Amino acid sequence: HSLIQVGDATNWEMYGTPYCGKGEPNQAISVGHGSPVCVFANVEVFGGGN
Repeated sequence: HSLIQVGDATNWEMYGTPYCGKGEPNQAISVGHGSPVCVFANVEVFGGGN
């Protein structure tokens, strides 16, 4: 209920890491999650609220 605005395709970006090791034997693969810019309201992060 705190999401107040979502961007569009013009500000979509991929975030992640090029190194995710898993499996036996070890396998290296790039992983990530794409998302547009989002604006949230009234969200406490790491106890930073009043």
